[in-house]
Amino acid sequence: MGFIARRSRPRARRSKPRRGRVRDKQFLAFVASKFCLVCGSPSTVHHVRFCGSHRNDRRTLPLCGRHHQIQPGPYTSIEALGKVKFEATYGVCIEDEIRKLNAEYEEGRAVQLQ
Repeated sequence: MGFIARRSRPRARRSKPRRGRVRDKQFLAFVASKFCLVCGSPSTVHHVRFCGSHRNDRRTLPLCGRHHQIQPGPYTSIEALGKVKFEATYGVCIEDEIRKLNAEYEEGRAVQLQ
């Protein structure tokens, strides 16, 4: 007997984000406009999660590709090293940086609303 492929229905898009997910596209754009915390080059957005937690757009850091994603060669990224080794290697406190970014964003929004 041969292999029979089953057709599955195309997945419908969710009308609402998953429960627990915090979305804030303006904040993501704000973080993406910053430079890498480690080397100062143009950055991408890295979501910082606790074990088993949902993604939260307000818990993000600006990191360049080299310090964000696993690259060939020596391990320098947060995804390769893990949070603890990344903090120790580069002297960056992730939680402090998240708080600073959120405070700076809220301060900028308050000025815009006035």
